[in-house]
Amino acid sequence: MSPLVRVGTKDDSVEIVRLRRLMFEEMALGRSRSGAWEGECVAFFERTIDDGSVVVVVAEDAESKSGGLVSTTAASIFPRFPAPGMAFANEARLTSIFTVPAFRRSGLAKATMLLMVEVLKAKGVGRADLAATPEGVSLYRGLGFTEPLNRVLVWKMDEA
Repeated sequence: MSPLVRVGTKDDSVEIVRLRRLMFEEMALGRSRSGAWEGECVAFFERTIDDGSVVVVVAEDAESKSGGLVSTTAASIFPRFPAPGMAFANEARLTSIFTVPAFRRSGLAKATMLLMVEVLKAKGVGRADLAATPEGVSLYRGLGFTEPLNRVLVWKMDEA
């Protein structure tokens, strides 16, 4: 039986954060260790999934040795300033797009992304962006993601 792809609930928050930690470990980020961020992140997902400002699409494999979730795609939804030619009311930022290694190349990333796009459309989202890894670029382009016309710049506050 293949994993079930569904919209996550706040009850999935611990598992969502477990996969997020695995993603950070794989990306070799120094902040990937277990710690206070995980508890804060669980509380964040519980709160924001419940209020609808975050959507997480998950793939769950009940037959897996580890059980639980094996793939996630998350989106933060926020209002868009009205502008000419922009009939939609919301934008989204996709993140935490991750599949555990044993389940890669099985179509789960595409399945979670396709369901996410449908959920975002239903929530009035007309534009979504993401930061793609080299491995994910062809998948995202195949789903209609394009490179922005303008240069994207980022400001980040230094952590103390």
